[in-house]
Amino acid sequence: IIFGEGKPHLSILVFFNDDPGAPPFTKTFVNAQQQIDQIGAGERFYRIKKMSMISKKELVLTATLKVRRKILIDKFQTMVEKTGKDL
Repeated sequence: IIFGEGKPHLSILVFFNDDPGAPPFTKTFVNAQQQIDQIGAGERFYRIKKMSMISKKELVLTATLKVRRKILIDKFQTMVEKTGKDL
């Protein structure tokens, strides 16, 4: 989830699968970092400055399995701003 409306920079929440048999966390982190670099390669205002990796168990979904963005942004925004990895 990318967010940052009204902020001087964008932030991203990346939810990773920590179930047995899932790819290791480091591989997920590297893949996410590569995708973020591709997004930020163009215009400056699309660059993502902070990233946090969070277990998919923290993901909040609707009854139809859509992501509840507002709830997740409210829940994790301060954490991302304080502890998110600077990119």
